[in-house]
Amino acid sequence: MKKLFIISSILIFLICSGGLAGATLITFDSLTQGDSMQSYSEAGVTFSTTTDALLYVYPHLLRTGIAGNTENPFVPIRADFDDYASSVSVLLGDLCFDTEEIYLNAYNESDILIGQTIVTLDGEGWMMVSVAASAIDHVIWSSINNEGPYYDNTLLADSFEFTADPVPEPATMFLLASGLIGLAGFRRRFKKR
Repeated sequence: MKKLFIISSILIFLICSGGLAGATLITFDSLTQGDSMQSYSEAGVTFSTTTDALLYVYPHLLRTGIAGNTENPFVPIRADFDDYASSVSVLLGDLCFDTEEIYLNAYNESDILIGQTIVTLDGEGWMMVSVAASAIDHVIWSSINNEGPYYDNTLLADSFEFTADPVPEPATMFLLASGLIGLAGFRRRFKKR
């Protein structure tokens, strides 16, 4: 009887628990080159700028304005999550031959900085930039410096990956608790016999 109780408890826990959240990858492949927009939403993430500047699509890559263009300035990109995230990675690149110091900042719901990564991208290339913290509400990324002679700060995002914070659902916890109470009552009933 004890074995049945243990096996039943484990099965109920496995069935009722949501498990660990997996990473979600956004590749911007659904966007068309030349598109411009105020914001873009996919998989529970809304991308926008930190100002009223537009987002642009450069062959399946997300970027903001055009360097040197005062009507479409380059500004940081912001990604807001529908639910909290625990880690974020963005593949960032520069198609110019300048040195870029890139940052990825993570903020909580109160707009307080809770994580930061700063890397240097030398010349033309790509780098995965990651940050991890508990209860990330939004992230912002951009370039810090402006050393290039041609397309200053033309920072492109190719892929965006995040892992949602695992939050137990109230219904799942209720099911687990009622199942355990039922098993305890069932065990007690057989113990009296």
